[in-house]
Amino acid sequence: MKSPDRIPLGRRTADILEQEILNQRWTKQLPGYRELCARMGVSRRTMETALQILTRREIILPAEGKKARLINPDLAKLNAPSPSERKSLLIYSPKALQDLDVVVRKILEKVTQRFNKKGWSIEFHHNSEFAKGKPGLITERLQRDCPNHRWILILPKYEMIQWCMEKQLRIICLGGEPVELRPPLVAVCYSSLLSSAADNLIKLGHRRLSILLTNTSNNGRDKIANHLKSTLTKHQIHFHSNYHLPHIEHDNVQSHWECLSKLFAVSPPTALIATEPQQISTVYSFCMSKGIRIPQDLSFIIVKECDNLSWFCPTPAHYIFPVAEFVRQICQWVENYPTNIDGHNLLEAKLEPGSSIAPISSALQNK
Repeated sequence: MKSPDRIPLGRRTADILEQEILNQRWTKQLPGYRELCARMGVSRRTMETALQILTRREIILPAEGKKARLINPDLAKLNAPSPSERKSLLIYSPKALQDLDVVVRKILEKVTQRFNKKGWSIEFHHNSEFAKGKPGLITERLQRDCPNHRWILILPKYEMIQWCMEKQLRIICLGGEPVELRPPLVAVCYSSLLSSAADNLIKLGHRRLSILLTNTSNNGRDKIANHLKSTLTKHQIHFHSNYHLPHIEHDNVQSHWECLSKLFAVSPPTALIATEPQQISTVYSFCMSKGIRIPQDLSFIIVKECDNLSWFCPTPAHYIFPVAEFVRQICQWVENYPTNIDGHNLLEAKLEPGSSIAPISSALQNK
């Protein structure tokens, strides 16, 4: 298994600030702590660590009392292109960079590194409008200020994609819900991924399995249900939405625990598929409290890469995403925007079995 991504938050914050400085967001001095912490969504202690790192890198000058941190004037001597020659990239996200999934962070870090070296201007924006998929005043202002930018949309919802296409913005979608729209999009098909996980478990003999699905729109849930139903039917398993895709009231520990309690009270599943990293600790804690052994009594798969998989024993089975292929396709589209809209590129993730899945035992099969 690949070692988990463990870049400290202070260093990640320093990397982002360095990119902002090199992109000339600030040219003489940085804003105060309050503004920087609010912008990056980190604590003062984390920001202090980040500024110490930038000082060691000679990006900013050493602190002088309580004065604002000055940017190293030697940076201005770099042979950067003039503003009129500079190409621009805007990354629009539902969350701050440090709060995005591991795979998305890896992809964006490699993409921004590549275009920083090419002298592109890069901006990163996140807000509630984008998270809700409801374009409003903030998104309209970005459209007015950045009409000629390439836009990378992170997991955009249908209405956001539709609005951007109507405004004829040059968008590239990293995941998302395009439905019948056909923007340039690179992704792993989520419904196919979940069906693949189910298929792998069924081939090990598991017929009672459930997917812990959260943070999905009604359209997305319907698509997943249709894919899963097709997979189960292929193996002569009757699809029950309340069992195979149980409703989870809220995306928190209590709701997940209540869902697990109901499942195991009715007909204990022999396999679970998790869709969010925080579900791992809930499932493992629940199993420990009930004396359920993984994988002897329950096989378990998480369909994402996570920071802390090595912390769990047994190591959860998970999917590894083709980061290099994501980066290659996005960079190609950013530099040479497709003239014919209809650029869906669906990639495949590979199952890393870990040690949390096993063939079903005869005792469980006969229950």
